[in-house]
Amino acid sequence: MVHTKKIYWLWILAGLTITAWLMFVVSADEIGGTLSNGIDQWLSVSLPCTPASVSHGSVNTTTCAITCGAWYDKSGNSCIVHQSGGWGGGWAPVIPACSLSHLVCTDGTYVKKSGVSCEWGSLGNACNVATWSLENTWSTTPPPVEWGWTITGSPFSPELNDAYLYAYHLWITTIPTILKADLEWVLIRSHMAKMMVNYAIKVLNKQPDLTLSCNFNDIGNETVELQWYIKLACQLGLMWYASDGVTQNASFYPERIVDRAQFGTVLSRLLRGTLYAGGEPFYSHHLEALKNNNIMTNIDNPLASELRGRVMLMLMRADK
Repeated sequence: MVHTKKIYWLWILAGLTITAWLMFVVSADEIGGTLSNGIDQWLSVSLPCTPASVSHGSVNTTTCAITCGAWYDKSGNSCIVHQSGGWGGGWAPVIPACSLSHLVCTDGTYVKKSGVSCEWGSLGNACNVATWSLENTWSTTPPPVEWGWTITGSPFSPELNDAYLYAYHLWITTIPTILKADLEWVLIRSHMAKMMVNYAIKVLNKQPDLTLSCNFNDIGNETVELQWYIKLACQLGLMWYASDGVTQNASFYPERIVDRAQFGTVLSRLLRGTLYAGGEPFYSHHLEALKNNNIMTNIDNPLASELRGRVMLMLMRADK
């Protein structure tokens, strides 16, 4: 009798298993799936992904996960252009400026390397194969630029927001949030060197004179990065003159605060060479020219300390 009961329960268990399997097959068939034999006779279900494909991305046929390409974000079941702070206080695609590392010299003109996504910057500038490259002069790997800046929570004006975004595109600042970029801090000479070098090379396509030694006796405590920028600023003919405008200073004074007269003179010389030299005092014609071109709007106090944010703003205005 006991043996008969065991057989009876085994038959019931087998019947339940078959019923569950049939329900599984019907369920899969009802939702459009397909059944196929797998290893060791196990049955596997392959259901279609919805959507089966997306523009600017791909769909994993096993997990149905959507992966978006560079410069695109996943939004629902699609990939949209990545959005971040843009010009004029609005929103724009996050596409980096074309630096020389993005480009190749072809027939005398900089064009994008294969697969590179960038805009403006040095794209389309004249070049030759032997052109000096900013990135290639690093003794160590340059600090990475994260193309994920933000102006979220900014207390500044739309024009100053735009100036920060402009500066971040060009490595004039490498701080990826406006709240930490110290826009209201006074500018010191070592930081000004970094700003002006990136502007000179990436916007004005200036080339340094690498034959100049540009050795200063007071920059040994600066970071390797800032020492590099200080030397380049000198080799570009910026921020190294003595009062006669010819002799190189032995000291750079990296921690000294930059006033409006000094910044305006450096920017004017960078833009127009010696065109506005010869004023009395030395900065007068330079500042007047910048004001006449709506780059520097206030020149009443030339000895006022210059601020980082105002410098970004004037560099952006000078590029228009």
